Amino acid sequence: MTDKRKIVMKSIQAFATLAGFAFAIYSATFAHAATCAGADTVRNAASAFLAAARSGSSAAFGSALSRYTNVEALSLFALGKYRSDLPPARRAEYVRNAHRYISQFLAENAGRFKSGSQLTIGSCKGNLVTTSLGGGSGACRAAALRMYA
Repeated sequence: MTDKRKIVMKSIQAFATLAGFAFAIYSATFAHAATCAGADTVRNAASAFLAAARSGSSAAFGSALSRYTNVEALSLFALGKYRSDLPPARRAEYVRNAHRYISQFLAENAGRFKSGSQLTIGSCKGNLVTTSLGGGSGACRAAALRMYA
């Protein structure tokens, strides 16, 4: 494997790990705090990803990813400085493969995500939804999710 290919694979793996963290937030139970259109989208995405986790199917994760994420933008972002090296004729292939990889990664690791945590929608400002995820140990992780039409 060439060095450039290794770097691209590491970028995709890093992206998949971030997608896994987002899935952990989405797969939590919900605590009602803020209500807005963006919060509804976060709740709907959480339901879709949780259903995909229960099914254990990469196809189910692929469907949730297609509906609730911009895989193309994220996979191209994951290339970093190597994005300009991607030939335009291979862009669709790269995005398709990244989508498949992320779907498989999430399906293979779905059992690691705990659904006993509680997701709280903290606030909504425009298209920015702030959430927090509290676990049974009292630990809390926060995430800000930007919603695009």
